[in-house]
Amino acid sequence: MERAVKRLRPSHIILFVCTILLAVLFVYPIFFALMSAFKSNGDILKDPVALPASLYLRIL
Repeated sequence: MERAVKRLRPSHIILFVCTILLAVLFVYPIFFALMSAFKSNGDILKDPVALPASLYLRIL
């Protein structure tokens, strides 16, 4: 039996790109919150999207 060749349709590509964009939009706030959790307030104000240079744990 011959194997059927699947073709990429433009609608599938557009759907895939939209799905990736939505995933980034939903994951970014979680990433931002996690990165901010390990920074001091000064580091957050200086560069909010940078990775923490050192771990800063806030203890109540």
